[in-house]
Amino acid sequence: MVGEFSYDTKLLYDALIRSTDEYIYICNMKNGVYRYPSGMVKEFQFPREVIKNPLPYWKEVVHPDDWETFYLSNMEIGKEGKDNHLVEFRIRARDGEYHWVKCRGYLMRDEKDQPAVFAGVLSKLDRKPRIDALTSLYTSEVFSEDFAKMLEENAFGEIGMFVVGIDRFRNINEGYGRQTGDKVLKTVAKLILELVPKGIRVYRLEGDHFGILVKYPNEEIVKKLYDAIRSRCQCYRGNGKRRLLMTVSAGYAEYPKDAGSFVDLYEYTDYALQYAKENGRDCLELFSQEMLAYRSRELDIIRLLKEDISDNFRAFSLKYQPIVEGETKEVIAVEALLQWDNPHIANLEYDELSKFLEKNRLLNPVGRWMFQTGCMALKKWLSEGWNLSLNLNVSYAQLSDWNYIQEIIMIVKSSQVLPEKIVIEVVDSYFISDMEIYEQAFRAIKESGMKIMLDDFGADYASIGLLKNDLVDIVKVDRTIVRRVVKSSFDLDFIRFIVKICHDMEIEVCLEGVAEMEELKLVEDMIFDYMQGDLFGKATDARLTFK
Repeated sequence: MVGEFSYDTKLLYDALIRSTDEYIYICNMKNGVYRYPSGMVKEFQFPREVIKNPLPYWKEVVHPDDWETFYLSNMEIGKEGKDNHLVEFRIRARDGEYHWVKCRGYLMRDEKDQPAVFAGVLSKLDRKPRIDALTSLYTSEVFSEDFAKMLEENAFGEIGMFVVGIDRFRNINEGYGRQTGDKVLKTVAKLILELVPKGIRVYRLEGDHFGILVKYPNEEIVKKLYDAIRSRCQCYRGNGKRRLLMTVSAGYAEYPKDAGSFVDLYEYTDYALQYAKENGRDCLELFSQEMLAYRSRELDIIRLLKEDISDNFRAFSLKYQPIVEGETKEVIAVEALLQWDNPHIANLEYDELSKFLEKNRLLNPVGRWMFQTGCMALKKWLSEGWNLSLNLNVSYAQLSDWNYIQEIIMIVKSSQVLPEKIVIEVVDSYFISDMEIYEQAFRAIKESGMKIMLDDFGADYASIGLLKNDLVDIVKVDRTIVRRVVKSSFDLDFIRFIVKICHDMEIEVCLEGVAEMEELKLVEDMIFDYMQGDLFGKATDARLTFK
């Protein structure tokens, strides 16, 4: 006869937790004390293996959207004969990611039918993350699932897809650091969540994009929602010390009006968003069929740009516009302006070309070519007796690339042109909201002997703050202000203010965009160091510049 079976319960528990990758837990229901395996304690950062009444610790790690389900499921154990337990929820691991888990358990009762021991297993589910770890929004996986559910529930209805993107987010990351970039993403996610109607989900899509799905959409409602998001984002000021210029663009499309599938609808909404970003930013664009033609043209441009760059910058050239001395109107410098004359693309303006180059990370190779070509031309002019300086453009985005700054300094040095003959024009300078971020690049340029000019000065009133560190030699008044002086006394006074404050700080001023004699007459009582515009000479190639 086999004797009575007995065993050490502690050793049994240790043996079980070592024999599986799942987490086995046990609870003494008489006193509410739980024991969790060491692996589970480490994974979910519980304070210790043995815990009495652990619900407060679970609340710290269970996803907020799943807490009610988790809590109610646990409260039901042992009530009204419910001895089995099964619940799925998301739990935050030590890496900060939320993971889907399944918790299964069973309650054992004593001889008096009272709860005695509750034990179970916590298993990780093999699922893609459904919650974004950074923003706590639903992921793109859930985005597509929810669209399918909406379609199933309302097969003949309409679904609106609304995607918001942060403008120039890559520059925020590179200029302010990824920690600030992550803070911006979390802030925008929180703002959108606060503004959407109750019951509507918000999704973190790729990069800086956020998605919203709307049943029975209404374009006016979408416009109002975008305006609210845009307004709140413009009020964001970073960490309170640095002013962060932040805007958002958005794209919107509808099923089935614009597209007949999720894939096409997502693609077309993204087209609308990209269209908004490439045509002024800080706006909402509704999808239209014209955008398909625009996208097709864009792909052609990108392909041709890459082909021409790889073929020794075929079809690229530099035009040079004279810059005159403010009083004598004698030519003392030229600005090199990039031109791309591919026979397959017509009517591509400089600003649009710059956008394509920047978006597709082609700005730096083209910039290096500009410096090499411009320095060669300047060297030739100087050898012919022309006492000139050369202005070369650098975007504020390029300033955050330390390697690029070192490269252009070396190009100038190897050209054997005196560095003081080179003026670096920082274009789109109104996007530089904090000079400290770019100070290293500015100082390196200055120490090399080159001068620094802020282009587009005055386009944003924050520009004034960029002058305080003695790093700027010249400012160029934004051409849009000059164009308005004929009709606007305010803009005329504003130019006068810029001239005074710059001269008080021993910074020179260039008036750009002077195209009409009437404009020149209106500013003739002001003292400008330099002037530039079609009135003094249009941009031409190197052979014709001084003829």
